[in-house]
Amino acid sequence: MEKLRKVIRHTKYMSARLFRVALLFFLIAGVVGAVLRMSFFNPIIGMNYKFMLHTHSHIVLLGWVTNALFAMLYYVFFESKKKTSKKWIWWYGILQLTVIGMMVTFPFYGYATYSIIASTSHIIISYVFCFFVLKELRNEDKIWKNYISWGIIYFMLSTLGPFSLGPMVVNGLAGSQWYFLAIYFYLHFLYNGFFVFVIFGILFWWLDSRNITYSAKSANRLFSLTHIACVPSYALSTLWIHPPWYIYVIGAIASMVMLLSITYLWKVLRSAYQEIRKDINSGIVLLLSVSLISYIIKIVLQACSSFPAIADMAYENRSFTIAYLHLVFIGFVTFFILGWIYANRIFVFKKYQWVGLILLLLGFVISEFLIITPATIGYITGYYQWLFGASSLIALSLVWFIFSRRGVNI
Repeated sequence: MEKLRKVIRHTKYMSARLFRVALLFFLIAGVVGAVLRMSFFNPIIGMNYKFMLHTHSHIVLLGWVTNALFAMLYYVFFESKKKTSKKWIWWYGILQLTVIGMMVTFPFYGYATYSIIASTSHIIISYVFCFFVLKELRNEDKIWKNYISWGIIYFMLSTLGPFSLGPMVVNGLAGSQWYFLAIYFYLHFLYNGFFVFVIFGILFWWLDSRNITYSAKSANRLFSLTHIACVPSYALSTLWIHPPWYIYVIGAIASMVMLLSITYLWKVLRSAYQEIRKDINSGIVLLLSVSLISYIIKIVLQACSSFPAIADMAYENRSFTIAYLHLVFIGFVTFFILGWIYANRIFVFKKYQWVGLILLLLGFVISEFLIITPATIGYITGYYQWLFGASSLIALSLVWFIFSRRGVNI
């Protein structure tokens, strides 16, 4: 028994370390984001805003979200079974070198030789994790297997976007509409494919691991509808170029299918809510609830963007796009990851964790409101100072989550 307890301590400790690495990168991204806000009212000599923006986005996407999802999958396949994988941990460490490479090259060079080498290396090493995941899934037969499998497939599909940029640049298409369509292709299949399917898969794994009863029929229909809509909904990312009418129709149909899928997600969670509520405390419920609400808003906004007038307005007002991306990366993804970490007791949610949660929630809500303010009601007095303050709240909340945890319950 004592030997088993030591194994559990080791595996949980390793999982906590993996998540702490991801959270540390998120903190760095948060600090960079705050610096970007500050530069509007207190310019920083020698800082290239565009280069720092690329740094911020890459660290959030790859240093935080992708790292955290791979850490969650490590927990699912190994730690939950009281096992470890030296290969997974070794490659995870190598993956961090590529993130560090992007972190130290983008601020000074932007998209140039060294940063492209680092980002390309990240994609190639990520394929190793795709192989690991698909290999582990061969022996699974639960509902969540389909979600995670397709999440990995969509991740690999998304990488066609950045791989196509090189040939475009060589052929003089840098900055063309095809260049940006390739970037949107990457982003679309990353956050509508990889993020969504892996998160749902991990959610259903968690329900199964806790023997929480839910509607399997609704879970399968949710998968089918989300899967059917994933590829055609890319049409919504192309409306800014005013494509032929049938592209608008494809995008509208895909958005309607996604709206329908929400009803099955609601049925799944409603059927399992009472058992979920018994298993986790109010803080974790709030984290997961914000994630759910953000996801629903995300789908509704996608449906709205299928209307030409709204699509044009979103394209002309960049603030709407930024608010939407923050809604996905912070509202949906980040709140779910944090809720899942605490629900699995990798970190323990104690009373003092409410401070970090409130800071994160306030920073997120205030930022979302302020970002869309110029395009709706106009600039307010001290706008950029307020925006800097909201970004600082998010960064401060991450400091709290990283350094105030007390380990795990054994």
